[in-house]
Parts: sequence; structure tokens; C-alpha cells
Amino acid sequence: TLAQLIVLSPLDVAYFRLRGVTHTAYLPNPPSPLLLDAVAHPAHKRAPSGRLELVWWGRLEQRTKQVFELIEVAAQLRRLGCDFRLTVIGPDWDDVTAKTFNTRARRRGLGDHVVAIGPLRGRRLIDAIDAADAFVSTSIIEGYQLTIAEAQSRGLPVFMYELPWLTLTQGNEGIITAPQGDAAGLARRISDVARDPERYLALSHAATEAAAH
Repeated sequence: TLAQLIVLSPLDVAYFRLRGVTHTAYLPNPPSPLLLDAVAHPAHKRAPSGRLELVWWGRLEQRTKQVFELIEVAAQLRRLGCDFRLTVIGPDWDDVTAKTFNTRARRRGLGDHVVAIGPLRGRRLIDAIDAADAFVSTSIIEGYQLTIAEAQSRGLPVFMYELPWLTLTQGNEGIITAPQGDAAGLARRISDVARDPERYLALSHAATEAAAH
């Protein structure tokens, strides 16, 4: 029915064309207000000391974002004896709400370590991101993951499940990955970096450089 379908990445074009929607084209994802703010106010991170502050933001959606995997990563971080807090930011979506997410976290005994706080916008979101040491992502599929660029623009290293087709991840030295579903592996990588200030600062610098390009 549509004269033209516009998507955000070449990968999305391939996906829709394979499904028979041949009249598909893409336009690059425009800079978000958060990215534009980062250009005006560049972030300079310090290596974490004391509790490690982790952050995730997006819509609370399980099918592609796999938000419940964040709880699995948190469980593995606790097993490693890592002192951390993971703040989950974003609106309710489909069958996942902040309430159901937090209930699930509490049932795992993680209520003090991982919490969904609902959506934040503007300065409040930027302040929450700047208060964090790293961004964690557990998505299983993305065409263009804007939150990676936003996190890196604020100097945050990114820890994520592998999405090797993403152009944002290719040659990006500010990202550390683990295989899909390997919560223990991702937690180990987070814990290792948290204990190595020099490596953290190198990752933060690489993240800022990647976002600038």
C-alpha cells in the first residue's frame, strides 16, 4: 500500500526486501538531542571507584531488546562479587512494565542491584547517563542502535551481546561484546574492566572517538 518505505539502515533495507517489500530505501538516523548535546558539552569520564554504575535505556521490550537478560547479567555480576547498580530507563512496552521488571528482579534477590525507573527525558536523562560508568545492551536484533552512539558520545564504554552486522560496532574500540545469551561472559567482561582503571579510561576514550565519527 505504501509508495515508499523509509528505514534507518542498509540492514533494514535488506530485511524488508527479503520479505518482498522491494520499494524500501534508507535515510541515515538523524542525530538525537542527546548526541547534539554531547557535541556542545563533551564528557570526560573518570575510572570508576567504589560501586560500579551501569545504565540501560530504551523501551522495555522483551522480544528484540531482551530486557530480562539485564537481570541475568546482574545475577552473574553478583556471583562475581562485583559491587554494582544497574539503572534501567525507559517506557513500558507490550507486556513489560517497570513494575513487572522490578518484581522479577526482586524475586531473584536483585532488588538492590537492578531497578527500572521509568522514562527520563532531556536534562534528567543526560544527568542519569553522565552518572553512569558504562552502558549495557542485551538486544538480539537491531538495525541501527542509536543508544550505542548516544552512550559513547557521553564517554561510556559499551558492553553488549554480539550484533556483528551493526555498522556502529564495526571497528569500534569502545565496545566489548559477549556471545548472544552469554550473561556470565558479559558479566565477566564488565567486572574485569571495572577492576582495571587504565583499560576503562582507554575504552572511554575510544567510545568518545567512535561517537565523533
